[in-house]
Amino acid sequence: RERLSRGLAPLSCAPGIDAEVADAGAIKGHVMRLARDAQGCRQVQRALEEAENDEMREALASELHGHVWEALQCPHANHVLQKCVAELTPRAVQFVIDELSARGVSQAARHKYGCRIVQRLVEFCPHDQTAGIVECLLAEVPTIARNQYGNYVLQNLLEHGTPEQRRHVAERLLADVASLGPDPYAVAVIGAALVHCTEEEGRPLAEALVRGDMLVSMACSRLGYPSVPKVLESLSAQDQREALRQLLSQGPTLKASRYGQHVLHDLEDGLSEIMWTAPKPRQQEHRQEQRPQHARRDGPPPDPALLGAGARA
Repeated sequence: RERLSRGLAPLSCAPGIDAEVADAGAIKGHVMRLARDAQGCRQVQRALEEAENDEMREALASELHGHVWEALQCPHANHVLQKCVAELTPRAVQFVIDELSARGVSQAARHKYGCRIVQRLVEFCPHDQTAGIVECLLAEVPTIARNQYGNYVLQNLLEHGTPEQRRHVAERLLADVASLGPDPYAVAVIGAALVHCTEEEGRPLAEALVRGDMLVSMACSRLGYPSVPKVLESLSAQDQREALRQLLSQGPTLKASRYGQHVLHDLEDGLSEIMWTAPKPRQQEHRQEQRPQHARRDGPPPDPALLGAGARA
């Protein structure tokens, strides 16, 4: 009953492993085979969580040495890699960083499952340990920001990176804002920069969006419309008036968009004072049912195979 409540498959689902003895000792020697299996990956994650000590966890993780790139591309084994990063000591997951770096950090960041591994490394490892990975990301901010998976990696870096790393991302975004602002994925990274960077770093981004007449396209974007309030909040009073003019003058365009109509509703409902907080569920029941869920900022929707707080997608 406890396993079912946690969303775990029965241990007997893993081929060749007795459900009654499927602990770290029993799984040892079978980690990579089980990791590639939809049910087996759950067993390995559970074993990593419940191992008696770090030595046992490292022994299990050692079987992934030389297989990191294969694992991060697998819809099941990538969860095991994430669990290793979350459960092992930073020293013990250095092999993940080394193998990922050897094949290409940017490529991993733009992969459907690889992006999750990069995010977990940034979250759980010390900044000095991930400096090389982050340097590779910073070198390709525009390319990664435009990617449907890479944009989550940069949002994650803006949340968990150092102040200097956040500043660097903001500068790269500003330098290419003309092409990134209208992009359906990069606009989410710009929104994250406005949230996590300082006011001095974020305001030039917001001003550039207004000067480039990009607010309407942002308001009509699934990943962009939640950030419109933060753009307005970051502007001076004069620029706020111009931003409102741009939005309200394009009322028909906003009404025609599933996302833009919610921005327009909030504007019409009393945005005269501009102090618009982050989007909240509307109090009116009929509108609340129609409002689309805000875009996640931590990556693609979590897979049911994920275990524990440290392995979210």
